Amino acid sequence: MNSDEREERHAQIQAAAFALLKEVGYRKTSMLLIAKRAQASNQTLYAWYSNKQELFRGIVERFGDRIREAPPASVLWGIGNRGVFAVRGILAPAQFTAPAARAGETFSATVVFGADQEGHSGLAHGGSIAQAFDYLFSALDAYGQDMCFTSELSVRFLRPVPLHQSATFEVSLDGIVGALRKASGRASVGGLTCAEATAVLAVKRPR
Repeated sequence: MNSDEREERHAQIQAAAFALLKEVGYRKTSMLLIAKRAQASNQTLYAWYSNKQELFRGIVERFGDRIREAPPASVLWGIGNRGVFAVRGILAPAQFTAPAARAGETFSATVVFGADQEGHSGLAHGGSIAQAFDYLFSALDAYGQDMCFTSELSVRFLRPVPLHQSATFEVSLDGIVGALRKASGRASVGGLTCAEATAVLAVKRPR
């Protein structure tokens, strides 16, 4: 198989995975289902991708490279170690299916900011960075049995975040005090910290 054929096969497998994601969600999309949909063997799939997370990360990177061609509503999205998420656009937030985090647990995700998140020329707007933090903080706990709302959010900007490049967001649940969840996070590009954030989430339990 030459390089062009290999690239085409990668695209077919990723397209199959993406179609399944929209149909059944991240949790139910298995490597076996992807292999069947792409008409590939499990052996081939695992030879190229060690697990499902790596496969979907490849999808994020593929679309991130083409982000200038994407419609405005599909440019703030990514994949983390608890599932696939989107603040808006290609993947609905409901696709993110994660158990509630426990104190001390960390969630990391790759985010690509596009043209409609632009502030200064070629750079992500601070509000968009704060939005990504807010969504990821909520993802720590909001998809458990309780519903969380952001009570406080503080972001300290250290360096600009370029558009169309992968930014790594890491957030952690630092403590639980009654109905409050305290969390912190950082965003980095190329290993350099660009922003730090803290948040307090308030839990609203059903009556």
